Amino acid sequence: MKKTVSKASRMIRDARVKKGWTQLQIGKMMGHNYGNFIGMIESGASQVPFDMIPQLCSLLDLDPKKLLREVMLCRHPELAKYL
Repeated sequence: MKKTVSKASRMIRDARVKKGWTQLQIGKMMGHNYGNFIGMIESGASQVPFDMIPQLCSLLDLDPKKLLREVMLCRHPELAKYL
C-alpha cells in the first residue's frame, strides 16, 4: 500500500520547519518523549489524530478550521463539504 502525504501533513511539516523545530522538539512539546509520531504524520504513514488538532494548531500557529478541513478531506471527503 502506497503512503500518500496529505495537504494536512504538509501543512504541519511546513509550519514546523518554518519555526525551526525538529520532530523530536514538537513531540516533547506535545508531551511525548519521541518525535516519530510527528514523522509518521508528516510522511503519510499515519493520519493526524482529531484530538491533536487544537494543540498542533496552537503550537504551530495554524488555523484549526483549515487543518480540520484537510484532515476530513483525507478521512471523510463526503463530510468535509460541510466544514
